[in-house]
Amino acid sequence: MTSLRPTGVFAFLMTTLFIGIMPSAQAASEVKVVNTPSVTVPRPIPHARLQEFHAIPVSAKSEATMIETRLNATGFSHATISIAVEVQGMADESGLVTATLLPAVPFVLKTFQRDLIKLFPIEAGVFVERSDIIDVFGSQPTVHPLAFPKYYVFFSNSSDRPVKAYLYVNLTH
Repeated sequence: MTSLRPTGVFAFLMTTLFIGIMPSAQAASEVKVVNTPSVTVPRPIPHARLQEFHAIPVSAKSEATMIETRLNATGFSHATISIAVEVQGMADESGLVTATLLPAVPFVLKTFQRDLIKLFPIEAGVFVERSDIIDVFGSQPTVHPLAFPKYYVFFSNSSDRPVKAYLYVNLTH
């Protein structure tokens, strides 16, 4: 008398099950094949790109200093931004220096210039402390999702001394 081992029973049941659910020859004949054009990638697609804005002069007590260079974020989904500032002279009053990225859309720029309303802003700021010793301050990096392909870059400074701003934007997928 032969006995079925558990593995043999399992194999028998699985075979029976798969045979029962396999598509029939008629169903297979209804499949249509569509040829798509071949796509070639001429060079490797970068995963990340670091965009740097160095030594941007930002005057004291300024609300918005726009730089001419725009941030091109086309093809990237996130930006990690951080800002560092070098205070020109010793600050008598503490203040906040901020880098703001606004979408390069005419309506957004017009609204900001006319009413100082920031639509869809991405910001990084660094607090400048009153100090007789330290003249360089930096922020922690922050990650932001990107919704637009290009951004205007603005700086503001509420401290009593002009600064040179250094903005670092690491664009990633």
